[in-house]
Amino acid sequence: MDSEKKSRKTRNKYRLFRETFVNDSSNLCDLALASGPARAFAHGMRDEIQNRIEKLKRDIEEASGEKPRFGTAPDCPPEVEEAFLRQVLSCELAEKKRRESRG
Repeated sequence: MDSEKKSRKTRNKYRLFRETFVNDSSNLCDLALASGPARAFAHGMRDEIQNRIEKLKRDIEEASGEKPRFGTAPDCPPEVEEAFLRQVLSCELAEKKRRESRG
C-alpha cells in the first residue's frame, strides 16, 4: 500500500474514532469497553500524545538548563497537559533567547 493510501486510511480511522467517541460524549464510556480496531486506535493515540508530552519535557529541560520536576493531576486530560507544556516551553525558549542576547 502506497503512503498516500495509508495516510488516507489513517485519517479515515481517526475521523471515525473522533465522530464515535470524542464528538459524542455519551460514547466515552463505550471507549473503555471497546475492542478491536477502535480500542487499538485509542491506545495508539494515547501513546502518540504521551510521546509528545515526553518530548516536550525533554525540550523544557534543554531550554531551561535545569532538571525540573513535572507532575500532573490524576484527572488531567493528556491534551491539557500537552497544551500546558507547550506554553511552558515557549516561555523557557523566550527566556533562553533573552539570556543569550545579554551575553
